[in-house]
Amino acid sequence: MTVLASLWDWLRAIVAALLERLWRAPDGASAEARLKALPQRSQALIVGCVLLLLFVTSLIAAEFGWIGMLVFFLAVIALVY
Repeated sequence: MTVLASLWDWLRAIVAALLERLWRAPDGASAEARLKALPQRSQALIVGCVLLLLFVTSLIAAEFGWIGMLVFFLAVIALVY
């Protein structure tokens, strides 16, 4: 497995964990399984959009200083945990 393939799997797992916390599947399927079932281009678009949204949100939080970043990190931890 190449470095890029393992990085892709890692990023997809992070996005799947975030999506699973936000939207529950009615059939109980995991978000990672649903994401893997999509075509590669759709996977890349979803992963890219979610990571871009996290980045933009962190920039907005950074405008509020260390308190904003603390709130951002706590929100991310609450979503993933």
